[in-house]
Amino acid sequence: MRYVLHNDGYRDYYCTWWTSDPMDQLPVDLDPRYPAPDSNGPIPGTCRNCDRRGVAVKVPPLPADKEAAAAEFVEWVRAAIREQAGKPGVWNGHRCEADVALLEWHAPTTTVVSRGPFEQPRCVQKCHECGGDPYPCRTLRMVAAPYRFSYSGHKKEWL
Repeated sequence: MRYVLHNDGYRDYYCTWWTSDPMDQLPVDLDPRYPAPDSNGPIPGTCRNCDRRGVAVKVPPLPADKEAAAAEFVEWVRAAIREQAGKPGVWNGHRCEADVALLEWHAPTTTVVSRGPFEQPRCVQKCHECGGDPYPCRTLRMVAAPYRFSYSGHKKEWL
């Protein structure tokens, strides 16, 4: 919970609070005149970044369908590589090893993206290696492309 939602009477905007202290993660100073807020709900207080009143907000989690789509892609590529690796040929084995390495390097990571003070921060899946958004990144889509001819289940959105 590192974001504070403010409203200046015209629009909502967000501040961030970053600290390396694991015991000091609340981005607002609580008002001692009010009872302690519920940790699951919004937490009102004074923003530690700009000293204005605001509400500490949680970033919505990554949608389950996005996480499932990334997992489906990775599983399809792994299965296609396994099938291809069983075929004879030295070059084929080296190609499969390289593709497995690329799949591991370009694994999905969940991160928070904030594109300015007037847009709500959100969770997205990006490529660990190149930061490609959305996942799968362009590199992995190109790795997977040749397998679509010999292994069923490839989806058009993966191209």
